Amino acid sequence: MNKILYRLLVCFYILAFIELNTLETDADESLPDYHQELTENPLGINHASKEELSQIPGLTNKEINYIISYRKKHHISDKQDLLRLGISEIKVEEISNMIRFEKLITKSFSWISLWKFELSKADYRSPIRSYQKGEAEWGCFQAGFLADKDPGESRLTDFYSWHLMYKGEGILRRILIGKYQISWGLGLLFSSPLGSPRSYLTSGLSLKAGNVIKPYRSSFECWEEQGTSVSIGWKNFTSDLFYSVNNLDIRADSSGITSFDESGLHLDNKTILAKKAIMGGNLQFRTKTLALGLTTTNIEFSKPFSNPEFPQKYLAVSLFSNWEKDRFSVQSELLYLASRWLGLASMRFRSENLTQLLLIRYYPNDIPSWQSNSIAVKKPLGNEQGIIYGVELALLRDLTALFYVDLWEHPQTRYYEKMPTRGREFYLQLKWYRKPDQIKLIMRQKNKEVYTSSEGKTIREVRQQTYRLEWQHYFKTIEFKTRIEFGCEYYPASGSYRKGLLISSNISWKYSFWKINAQFLPYHADILMYPYFYDVTSQGSSRGINGDGLYTAVILQFKILPGMSLETRYSQEFGKSDSKAFSVRTQLNF
Repeated sequence: MNKILYRLLVCFYILAFIELNTLETDADESLPDYHQELTENPLGINHASKEELSQIPGLTNKEINYIISYRKKHHISDKQDLLRLGISEIKVEEISNMIRFEKLITKSFSWISLWKFELSKADYRSPIRSYQKGEAEWGCFQAGFLADKDPGESRLTDFYSWHLMYKGEGILRRILIGKYQISWGLGLLFSSPLGSPRSYLTSGLSLKAGNVIKPYRSSFECWEEQGTSVSIGWKNFTSDLFYSVNNLDIRADSSGITSFDESGLHLDNKTILAKKAIMGGNLQFRTKTLALGLTTTNIEFSKPFSNPEFPQKYLAVSLFSNWEKDRFSVQSELLYLASRWLGLASMRFRSENLTQLLLIRYYPNDIPSWQSNSIAVKKPLGNEQGIIYGVELALLRDLTALFYVDLWEHPQTRYYEKMPTRGREFYLQLKWYRKPDQIKLIMRQKNKEVYTSSEGKTIREVRQQTYRLEWQHYFKTIEFKTRIEFGCEYYPASGSYRKGLLISSNISWKYSFWKINAQFLPYHADILMYPYFYDVTSQGSSRGINGDGLYTAVILQFKILPGMSLETRYSQEFGKSDSKAFSVRTQLNF
């Protein structure tokens, strides 16, 4: 294994040396399939800070500096302005749903109202899903409110989020009161982009280092803080102070907390509550090429843990760094948490035709699991030790290849079984893009869930293979997407196979003030598969399916008046009488 690792490192530096001496441009044109948070809350390109712009996948530091310099003298009004700055057409199209071209003087109000009824939940006391979200902005001030109710919950505000925020350019950078989300460093202590799939990490994107406290705009009920935060800055230094107290939905026995409900806070008669209080601060130093940060956080729970190794009150300290020069970057974070050390480091070389990544992680087993600790549940990299090596290569003008592989069978622990396992993953993607078509061919192989006894004897093993073909075609006002996926699982102990096949087709047609979107998804699967399902927001979300079925959905969108739109959605799985669902969504923008 040492010889293999040594050879890969030698290849890494040889290719980096060749590219550094032959290429003059810095291009990065890969994006994940979707970036949920930014598509829900696009950034205003004329007012977003440098830190906020750095959260957009695919934008390099050089391109961000071009945007900031340009908008000091000019208003960025459309995509053509971004093209004039030298940002590639492919990248502009792929990030277009993550940005908005707002007016110079920011005065705006928006409101989104969603009501959804599912026949399968008609027997619930309150079967309707409700989602209400409003935001108002006036100059440097912003206010927002979100309320979400799932079927079965009686209160319209079963989960809610609100915030008041001031943003400035002087010494006082931000004051935020209400519910917020923290994203610092590489995400060992708080949530970060590392919650994305590995194909996102190993593509040509910058490994974004989080550096902000931002309003909590998600309906996901786990990752918010509630309190206040203040940010001040002077030259290259930024300091953030924060305090938060919020309720958690827990499970407990006579000795204390046994686990948390990872789906959030549920206000019902069975709820057991515990308070989590955090108080801390972050200090950062940033230049064009270097960022250093130190975070200290005091965390205290109102109830003890049943596991005596998990303290009720403790101090977490995180130190992270990010050095980026031209096409080469090195990032790292070291965390001391509940008497445990965790580490993450990456080394990346990027050029016009080649990207290489070496990602090293050390997450020991039995990390305490609770909300806002991104190690716990959110990241697929949680509780693992090992190295990922990834390469993205431009084979031809319009063809790129991406692959990554685990260099060894790293130890890992599944969250619920807590049984030692090992596993290895290999991923290969070919992407061809030439307007009006984009084609992706993906192959993923996982040797996962290899449970072993203390004597090293294999108890259970699953080997998984996935093959997927995706095609997108644009014809004037019509967009066509199709996805064919085949997966199989092999169990060596019994010599048995399980298979699955799905075909997903999505057609959208936009004309004048209306748009229609239709999705057809037949599937036959003995295993769990994860296709995309399009909601009234036209965003893709994934959920597991198996068995036999045909899923259909139709979405109609109307622009009733300038700044006012209406969307309706009807979906059904044939052969399942209780699978019908109907949604209505309205949106106002002024």
